[in-house]
Amino acid sequence: MHDPATTGNWRRIIGSLVAIALILSILSILGKIFLAPAGPFVWAESGPASNDDLITLSKCCMALMVMMVPSLAERKFSVDIPDQIGALYFMFLFAAIFLGDVLDFYAVIPFWDTILHAFSGALLTALGFVAILPLSGYKGQPLGLSPLAVACLAFCFAMTMGCFWEMYEYTVDGLLFHNLQGYALGDGSLLCGRAALADTMEDIFTNAISAMLIALAGYLMLKRQSS
Repeated sequence: MHDPATTGNWRRIIGSLVAIALILSILSILGKIFLAPAGPFVWAESGPASNDDLITLSKCCMALMVMMVPSLAERKFSVDIPDQIGALYFMFLFAAIFLGDVLDFYAVIPFWDTILHAFSGALLTALGFVAILPLSGYKGQPLGLSPLAVACLAFCFAMTMGCFWEMYEYTVDGLLFHNLQGYALGDGSLLCGRAALADTMEDIFTNAISAMLIALAGYLMLKRQSS
């Protein structure tokens, strides 16, 4: 049987390590911007900062802010986020921002983006269950939602968050002339028709399949507990 205090300690340790990695990354990029050539903490190529550096800097800053969301939600809305899910949340931010952007795993490891979309779909669905269950009657609350309704709402929550992420990528591509949605080839030539949509649709389908599997697992668990 797991000790809740030990699990909570692991959540705090993982969160602290991720925060340190993000802060060092921010200092690294700022050093590249203001102190080029590269300083001791810069893992990327030396030289003046590029649009990629600015995007990575903004992602690191946003990641530090969203790291506080679970604790804020627990305090403000009395949501009980399991420590395991909290730890996985921090690990996802580490994999997506530090490994993916700072260390450029998106370019180094094939399908890294797809792996992260599968991870995020599962994690967001689990967070959806955590947010919806207190309102569902599962713990004596008044709405009395069925296990199927809870699972569907958790799935919809994950898909909505995935949609917001694609909107973010579209906005960044337009404002900073980036290629987050994979609408262009490496040489800058634009893709057309279905080819231009392939990367975005792959992300959406991956998110949906992962979310659906976790929603089904959650539904079966709630159905078993309610019977």
